[in-house]
Amino acid sequence: MSDSLPIVSIVTQVYNTGREVVEAMESVRASSFQDWEHIMIDDASTDDSVAVIEAYCERASYPCTFIKHQQNKGIAATRQEIVSMAKGKYIATLSDDLLEPNRLERDVAFLEGHPDHVCGVFGLSQSFDPLTGHPGEMFGHSDGLSAGQELVFPADDFAALLLSKNPIPAVSVTMRAHWAQDLPDLKDFFIEDYPHWVHLSNKGCLFGHRNEVTTMYRDSAISVQKTRCSRVALDALRAKSMLVDNPHLESRQVYIAIWRWYWSKLLVLSSQDHKSALRILTSSGASWSHALHGLKADGARFLKKHLKADDRRTA
Repeated sequence: MSDSLPIVSIVTQVYNTGREVVEAMESVRASSFQDWEHIMIDDASTDDSVAVIEAYCERASYPCTFIKHQQNKGIAATRQEIVSMAKGKYIATLSDDLLEPNRLERDVAFLEGHPDHVCGVFGLSQSFDPLTGHPGEMFGHSDGLSAGQELVFPADDFAALLLSKNPIPAVSVTMRAHWAQDLPDLKDFFIEDYPHWVHLSNKGCLFGHRNEVTTMYRDSAISVQKTRCSRVALDALRAKSMLVDNPHLESRQVYIAIWRWYWSKLLVLSSQDHKSALRILTSSGASWSHALHGLKADGARFLKKHLKADDRRTA
């Protein structure tokens, strides 16, 4: 690293994950790209995370900016604070996951080769069991793509992809700093990444994709995807409903898709989140006709999924 401004700012929010974050820091140190700064904020951890990280930084002479909150400010506020501090041209968010050694080098090369409205690039994320190290589920979009393929999604294709699912593992994204720093404050959302991608798509931004594993994702039992699955499903519905404002999608297409999502999550949503979901659906402009079409679409999805499962069991 040089004394001038870094090319990449790596930003990490810490909350009771000190030992895991140290492993993430080691993956940064092993990166083939070394023109970075690492900014970390501990959001008032209740364990020894601060001591663990400070001990590692001193022992390994690890260069970083480490800020310790005295009171917990929450994910959204801490994210805004840490991103606003970034001095790099690009920002990569890292929590307690592991960078592949060439991730930053290839992400920077990709973004340097594309215009500014390609606001970021993402890859695949491979989960792993933190106890055994065994690989698990793959996250990200690889359907119809060859291994290692690089592309920029056309705006209409990407909007349709966002309507179907969140194709971007947040841990695999490297963004242009000015786009990351201009993202809206989504305090009402528990999960911010999905609505942020929708917001950028609505504004006409494009995303690049490298179809290879760029980040190893720690499969934790306390992941919010597991412990707060109802709230995650509700926030996904809210993010999808924002696509009504996308110029590349017809409103009817969006209305049917968000109703389909609601029907698919009936057994996941809590009673309170059910009520919130229905308020979102009825205030979005969607009609009961859209609800019926969404129900039919979800029924077809359900049958297709379980028929495939039956075929595998009898094969």
